[in-house]
Amino acid sequence: MGCRVVLEAARLVPERIAGIVLVDGSRLGSGNPDAAEATARAQIEQAGYAAFAERLFRQMFFESTPASERLVARAVRQSADIGAALWPRSARWDAALLETAIAAVRAPVLAIQTTSRNALGERRPMQAGQSSPWLDLLKARLKNARIEVLPGLGHFPQLEAPERVNRLIEEFCR
Repeated sequence: MGCRVVLEAARLVPERIAGIVLVDGSRLGSGNPDAAEATARAQIEQAGYAAFAERLFRQMFFESTPASERLVARAVRQSADIGAALWPRSARWDAALLETAIAAVRAPVLAIQTTSRNALGERRPMQAGQSSPWLDLLKARLKNARIEVLPGLGHFPQLEAPERVNRLIEEFCR
């Protein structure tokens, strides 16, 4: 949800933003915010929060490691009241404000992308040169965005390949 946080910060206080780094973003909802929220809520209610959270977080990793297992376990332990509210509210924000937030960006943008989500919402690793609906949106709205696809990594490239991610951010900051 970090991409949403930084885009909202840039929308609210653009004068305080020198640059934006988006790491493995995606879009959960578009169109009607009420419908996007209801669809996301229904996904959780259908599976139950713990099962939903476990499936969601397991697919963020393409290899099981002690670190990935700790993150999955932490997500499943999250209070259902809090965890079950985050996903639908993220879908609502995406449908209501994502494009407005992107349009408000005035700072340079680096997008580091490693996965895409298919029509069923399942994560897949990206390959070099591949695009996604999220990247297509960024390319259409942010003409000067620098986009780097890192193949073969899961949703948390900063954990799986910290040297590569840090190098990209260092170069971007220069």
